[in-house]
Amino acid sequence: MSRVIIKNCTSYDPDVIKRHLVSGMELLGGWEKFVSPGMRVLLKVNLIGPKHPDTAAVTHSEFVRALTRILTERGCTVWIGDSSGGSIAGIAPTAQSLVVSGLAKVAKEEGAVIKNFDREGVAEVTPASGRTNKMYLARPLFEADFIINLPKLKTHSAGIYTGAVKNLFGCIPGLRKAEYHRLAPDPKDLGQTIADIHQAVKVGLHIMDGITAMQGEGPTAGEVYHAEKILISTDPLALDTTAAAMLGMEVEDIPILESGRESQTRKKSKLPGIMTPHPRSATSSCPGDFGVQGKEIMPYW
Repeated sequence: MSRVIIKNCTSYDPDVIKRHLVSGMELLGGWEKFVSPGMRVLLKVNLIGPKHPDTAAVTHSEFVRALTRILTERGCTVWIGDSSGGSIAGIAPTAQSLVVSGLAKVAKEEGAVIKNFDREGVAEVTPASGRTNKMYLARPLFEADFIINLPKLKTHSAGIYTGAVKNLFGCIPGLRKAEYHRLAPDPKDLGQTIADIHQAVKVGLHIMDGITAMQGEGPTAGEVYHAEKILISTDPLALDTTAAAMLGMEVEDIPILESGRESQTRKKSKLPGIMTPHPRSATSSCPGDFGVQGKEIMPYW
């Protein structure tokens, strides 16, 4: 049974975000159910490239600041990590992305540790699907005690939508991502590769920054859209099913999500309903007016 918590949030004021994240997590049992003092908690952000947070291309730095404060107040050591896409002068631009996005500044000010996945070494894993013999993922993913995935709500010019499921593609360090794109040119094949990552990397929580979202030519060149939402779930496919529906999409429209649903090794479950602080009409298009009942989904592991 999967739960997706939706919180209405109009501001990137970290104190406002903190309140929403604390009250939202209470619906999943509270932060104490997931983290405890002394834990090393990795925040896997969306750092697709050297983009300013106000472009809605990356997880907003103030969103990360708010979550970092929640975790440090609970005695955790916070790591902030990702590997950017593309290349500049033949190398992945992650170091530059950390500066331009404001995440390097947030880490310094809040006492978090930056984990540039391009520089932290790799761990070799055997993909569950058997599509390849080996997969190389960033080592911090296996050194952290708990991982929180922090996707950004965006449309995608090639894949239609990108969110919690797709965000773990950044677990592949550096230019290796281009090789996986070459081996899986079809988005549904790429979806299986990403499913392998989700099975190898044990992410405990997914929190989507949808306060501002990107529409149109995403994931980097679209327009900013004020969706005013934070979505929280332990199930990335449930979260993405919900977020996509908010954008007027079905799972069948999104190849990466459809490939997860079609996997023969996963069993069906029902998303019993979307838990919102103020549920309203399921058909309204206004921010906050959203609900889904009995949507059939597949857990992503």
